[in-house]
Amino acid sequence: MEHLLENTTLKVLDLNANEITFKGCEAIAKYLKGENCMLESLHLANNKCSDYGAKAIAQAISANKSLIHIDMTYNDINDLGLTMFA
Repeated sequence: MEHLLENTTLKVLDLNANEITFKGCEAIAKYLKGENCMLESLHLANNKCSDYGAKAIAQAISANKSLIHIDMTYNDINDLGLTMFA
C-alpha cells in the first residue's frame, strides 16, 4: 500500500472480485485522499465493501480531484452507504 501512495501515474485501478472488505476500502480511501493520486477510474465491483467501505470511499471522493469513474456494484451496500455518496 505504501508504494501506491507514491504513485503519480496510475490512472485505472481494477480490483473487481477481490473480496475487499471495509478495511481494504479504508486503505484505498487513504490513497484517494493523497496529493499524488491521479486515479481516474476505480473498479471495486463484486467485493465485500458494505456500507462502511462505501462511507470510507465516499469521504475520500470529496477530497479527490482526479477520479471521474467508480464502480462499486454488488458490494452489499444499502441505503446507509448510498446516502454517503449522495
